Amino acid sequence: MDNIRYIQRSLREVHPLTYEKWEDGFRRDLNVENEIEAWMHCSRCYNNFVARNALNSAEKKEAFHILAVCMNSTPTTAKEIIVTKMINQKYLDQLIDAYFVFTSSDE
Repeated sequence: MDNIRYIQRSLREVHPLTYEKWEDGFRRDLNVENEIEAWMHCSRCYNNFVARNALNSAEKKEAFHILAVCMNSTPTTAKEIIVTKMINQKYLDQLIDAYFVFTSSDE
């Protein structure tokens, strides 16, 4: 429950779901623990990025979108498919690298 609250609070500005919607979504997952951990990692990456950079609302939404793509791809694929409008290449690379910090291999 604490993890779901952390995710909900962290992402409410860019992915505004209620606690109940988050919980319901996780209950529907086949591997709840892995899915919660993936969203926790996404939330931590998002929080760290936002804390280090002065971002407006649109930039925050784009940062979240980048991390959401990372959740379902590899580092190479993410770098190939993500197109940004607000976040420059340096920050894009930082976000992708931060998300995949624990990934030892692309393939």
